Amino acid sequence: MVKGILIRHTHEDRQTLSNLFLFDGDGLDFSCKALELPDEGNERNVSRIPSGKYTCKKRTSDKYGQHYHVTDVDGRSLILIHAGNYYTQTRGCILVGQDYYDINNDGYMDVTSSKYTMRLLLDFAFDEFELTIIDL
Repeated sequence: MVKGILIRHTHEDRQTLSNLFLFDGDGLDFSCKALELPDEGNERNVSRIPSGKYTCKKRTSDKYGQHYHVTDVDGRSLILIHAGNYYTQTRGCILVGQDYYDINNDGYMDVTSSKYTMRLLLDFAFDEFELTIIDL
């Protein structure tokens, strides 16, 4: 099974910036940037999920198309890894992208090329992967 590590490195008042690394075997096989909400005690719709270990399973919805469902999050449901650029587009989910850039000039870094990055992630990780989240 593919293994992933999400390393949270920048903690701000409105968002958290991270790097996502995926491994299938001995070496690094995929990496991208990630964006989440800040730590607000795992409160629904306003907080990122706690650090820990989760299984991410591919699923499809009308709203997000193909994405990953982060399973077994205590006190939360339907936490997803999906495409999006801005912290305003996540309600506790994880957004992925190629780089950071303040696209909308609001003073906060956004993730770029999110739909493209999501396609690459879906192609690489297949049906599911194990994700460990670490806070620096």
